[in-house]
Amino acid sequence: MKTIFFLTVTLFFATLNLSAQNKFNGKVTAVLDGSTLQIIDNDGDLRQIKLKSIDCPHIDQAFGIAAKDFTAKLVLNKTLAIELFGKDRFGNSFATIVLEDGSMLNYKLIKSGMAWYCERNKVDSELEGIEKSIKTKKVGLWANANAMAPWIFRRQQTMLVAKLSY
Repeated sequence: MKTIFFLTVTLFFATLNLSAQNKFNGKVTAVLDGSTLQIIDNDGDLRQIKLKSIDCPHIDQAFGIAAKDFTAKLVLNKTLAIELFGKDRFGNSFATIVLEDGSMLNYKLIKSGMAWYCERNKVDSELEGIEKSIKTKKVGLWANANAMAPWIFRRQQTMLVAKLSY
């Protein structure tokens, strides 16, 4: 019985420690595009993060520069609350960022028509609803009838690169 209690308590504190490691304050040092940032964490380590559940236009797409500038105005050189939610296949962390006014950067980008809600990660029905509303109102990138999702744009770009054959 003592062993079970000890294991339960140990597991509980290990879970708290992991949770604490996923939430921290970090300074945004660079905005690579509207939804990809570089931050310095509490330990002084430089990290690249992607905003969870959204994707902004690529820099070479319509609204790409506007999305980057929009994000930079809100976060560049500011120390903000960050919560991590796993990594992508390239090792970038997915995160949410709480702005100084208490709002979430991910939501501000969707509400401003600067980002797509990522369909493959449909876990936030509120974000999905906001995107549908903004799309109907033709706000931001949705004013362009031919707006192309960034994941489709990236796929097309890789298909245009000549493949070497040996």
